Amino acid sequence: MKYIEDHPDEDATVALLIHVNYDQVLTAIDKLSPEVRNGRMKSEIGSLKKLFTLVMKEQAAREAVKNDTVTIGSHVPELGLKDLHGNVLELQSLRGKYVVLDFWGSWCTWCIKGFPKLKEYYAKYKDRLEIIGIDCNDTAEKWAAAVKKHNVPWLHVRSEDGIAEQKFRVQGFPYKVLISPEGTVLKAYLGETEEFYQYLDAILSDLSKNR
Repeated sequence: MKYIEDHPDEDATVALLIHVNYDQVLTAIDKLSPEVRNGRMKSEIGSLKKLFTLVMKEQAAREAVKNDTVTIGSHVPELGLKDLHGNVLELQSLRGKYVVLDFWGSWCTWCIKGFPKLKEYYAKYKDRLEIIGIDCNDTAEKWAAAVKKHNVPWLHVRSEDGIAEQKFRVQGFPYKVLISPEGTVLKAYLGETEEFYQYLDAILSDLSKNR
C-alpha cells in the first residue's frame, strides 16, 4: 500500500493491487492517478474493482447476519418465512403461547424419526404450545411432499436462503428452539434429546396446574 501511495502514476503499480489486504483494494484503486485508472490498465482495474466491490458486499452481508444472531434470552425477530400457501407467517400472531421452532429437512432421518413423539406432545399441550417446522435445504416440492407424507399437523415454513439457520446458529439437525409466550428464547436443543421433552413437561404441566 505504501508503494501504491508513493507511485500512483505508474501503470506497474496496478500489479500490486492484488497483494494488499482484500478490504483495502478499493481504497488502493482510488489512490491511483486518473491517468492510470483511465489508461491502458483501465480494463484490469475495472475488473478488480467489480470483483472486490462484490467481495465487500458479501462480507458486509455475513457480518450483518453474524451481528443479528439470536441467542438464549434474546427477543426473536420476525423471520419473514413463507408457509405452504406462500403467506408470510408472523410470529407476533402466536404471542401468548410457547412456540417451538423445529429446524428439519426431508433428508434428515433423525428429524423424521422424531415426529411421532413431537406429535404426541403437540396433541398433549396444543392449547398452550405451537410448533413451527422450519424446513431447510429442501426444494419446495420435496418440502411439501414430506409434510404431506408424514402428516405433520403443525405450522410450516421454509428457509430458502439459509438465513434462518444462521440467525439461530444451527449446527445440525434436528434443532429445536423454545420461545416464551413473550417472544424470547428460553432453550435450544441439538438432536433428538429427552431433555427437550422433560423441559416441556416441566413448564407446560406447571402452567396447566396454575389454570
